[in-house]
Amino acid sequence: MRRRSRSDDEKRLLGGYATLTHQLGGEFVTIDGNDVAATVATYARGHRITEILVMRSGRNSSSKTLRRLIRLVADVDVHVVAANDA
Repeated sequence: MRRRSRSDDEKRLLGGYATLTHQLGGEFVTIDGNDVAATVATYARGHRITEILVMRSGRNSSSKTLRRLIRLVADVDVHVVAANDA
């Protein structure tokens, strides 16, 4: 469940990520849910996803979520990239 609207900056970033993903032959999706790790894991299992790319933010809660996601999708390759805050 989405709690708020996306800002213009978020929309711009997501558009750029979507474009790059498609250029590289991938599929870019956005999904909503209250529990990020569980929502992503459920989607991945339901769609037989083999790789997930995650951008790590500087927030503490995101590292807990990331660790939980990795545990939930043990059979999926999870790639973590650093956020470019510049």
